[in-house]
Amino acid sequence: MKRKPISRSKKAHPSRGQSANARPSKGQPSQRSQPQPRNRRLVCLLTEEEERAIGRHLKKYKISNRSAWVRETLLRAIFQKRLDDYPTLFPEQEMR
Repeated sequence: MKRKPISRSKKAHPSRGQSANARPSKGQPSQRSQPQPRNRRLVCLLTEEEERAIGRHLKKYKISNRSAWVRETLLRAIFQKRLDDYPTLFPEQEMR
């Protein structure tokens, strides 16, 4: 079942009349692109023990934004797995 994205009341408008994809002229510093709004939801269920473990970790390392931490941790694991699974010309044993 396809879900609708969460609607946002504010839309990002380019500053100074430039389009969002416009490149800066020579001599002008490049502007940072605006972060894309997050409008997709991911839900997972945890046991009480898992929730307590996450809570202890967040408290120990003074992490105040749990959503950002979960997103960064998940994406870091995904990107690391992709790097580890990168195809090579020869098997790893032959390269040693």
